[in-house]
Amino acid sequence: MMERALRAVGVVSVAVLVVQAWRGEGARAPMVVVPSRSAVQLLASLPLSSDTLAIATDTTLDARTTAWLAARRDAGAPARWGSARGIAPTAVALEPSLDPGGGVRALVAAPVASTVRLADSAGVIDSAVIRTSGASFAIATPVGAAVAGVSGTSARARAPLVRAPRSVIVLARAGWDAKFIVAALEERGWPVEARIIVRPDTAVVQGAPARFDTARVAVVVALDASAAPQAAAIGAFVRSGGGLVLGAEASGNAAFAELRAGANGVRQAPLAIAVSAASPRRALPLVPIDQLVAGAVALERRDDLVAVAARRVGAGRVLQVGFEDSWRWRMTGPDGAREAHRRWWASLVASASPDALSEATQTVRSAVSTWDAPLARMVADLGAPDPQATIPTSSGEPAGTSAWWWGVLALTALLGEWASRRLRGAP
Repeated sequence: MMERALRAVGVVSVAVLVVQAWRGEGARAPMVVVPSRSAVQLLASLPLSSDTLAIATDTTLDARTTAWLAARRDAGAPARWGSARGIAPTAVALEPSLDPGGGVRALVAAPVASTVRLADSAGVIDSAVIRTSGASFAIATPVGAAVAGVSGTSARARAPLVRAPRSVIVLARAGWDAKFIVAALEERGWPVEARIIVRPDTAVVQGAPARFDTARVAVVVALDASAAPQAAAIGAFVRSGGGLVLGAEASGNAAFAELRAGANGVRQAPLAIAVSAASPRRALPLVPIDQLVAGAVALERRDDLVAVAARRVGAGRVLQVGFEDSWRWRMTGPDGAREAHRRWWASLVASASPDALSEATQTVRSAVSTWDAPLARMVADLGAPDPQATIPTSSGEPAGTSAWWWGVLALTALLGEWASRRLRGAP
């Protein structure tokens, strides 16, 4: 009885081997589990072969590795890759800021509800949970490369270079707001040209504020109705690629109706008496922006009211600001209010410049990478992932190992039957 059982096991095992060979399962491509840090060293040790190499990895391979595999494929050694757990599609891009104070904006795309951690060579910078399709970080210039990590996938990019800033023209009547906005921008490092009206027939002029030339001027700041006589020239400047920051009084003037992001609403009193470090602009009067025009985007709200909005006009960008008397923030705020006021106005001017990214990337495109999408790069270099080129999750055995086990089982069963027959003297 035992001999019959052993013979049956041997016959079944041999039959399984024959079926696997007929279906091609015993000739699967050799599979290599690739650790991310030593991929090139591991793969370089493999001999060139016409057999397809199956690469199982649960992290993206760097650009050098994928380029090396593509070259190996072109030399006649094909490869396919796969991932058992899947790789999170991730991309990071760094946009330079025209703010003379420096800094960049890091834009990260990743799956919804995933957590992204942004770091550089000095350590972790910030983290966020992806709510829609991505996250945005305003950061100082990173040390080395900025790395966005999402579920084991890392995308890295280096900060692009930025040329020296162009001038900012400030047009306003004499007052505390005009004085401290000019001071804030100059302290931040912006070259400022200004025309400040002190009397109906008298103006204090700094630089050449009547020359709205995109080659030398980045942004025009029009605070009030004193800029209305230049509205037509400012409109041509914006449409040709310039930036405009409209104050609440200026946006309410009919001369700027075609440029503004929305109509002026009813002026709101401050919501706080004292300026706080946490919410300083709640202590400022607000002229809310109502009825946003098509294409306009709300950038800041105070409760349900739009406080700052932006829109594209031609090749340029207009930023409409509803807050008034921002000098109160600088003059009456707590410690750090002066720097916070300076940083806020500098960010408005930098945001109004519509061509910061294109200029910087055109200047340094050949020398500095400003974006990275590692999964997309792998697909472009190696093709789409192959479901069979993965780390097995059920048995924990590499591809092709089952044939080896079936062979061992067949040999053991047949040898057992032979030994049993010999021991009892049967032929």
